Amino acid sequence: MSCQYLRFEFMLKCLLRIVSLSKLHILLLFPFLLLSFTAHSQTEVSGDVSGRWTIDGSPYLVTDTVVVQAHDTLWIDPGVEVRFLNQDERETEFIVVGTLNALGTEDDSIR
Repeated sequence: MSCQYLRFEFMLKCLLRIVSLSKLHILLLFPFLLLSFTAHSQTEVSGDVSGRWTIDGSPYLVTDTVVVQAHDTLWIDPGVEVRFLNQDERETEFIVVGTLNALGTEDDSIR
């Protein structure tokens, strides 16, 4: 079962416990909850990058060449997924001039 599904299920259970809603209200709210949950579950990146890529922003969609500049650091947390989108048959590059720290685990790899 994916982490995204578990987080959504947890969010829905919390909503049901906090607010006493009828089944009709839940059915009416469900599409909006789903849209708000999935809208924040991916991040498009290109150009200069630094900071930390977390599981909350995953998957990271590389839409054009990304560069970690000199004196900058990019951390990629375990479990993060990075997808390279090849647009217009161009090569998409990941250039590291600064520092890249990306260390997954056996159970929680970076994909």
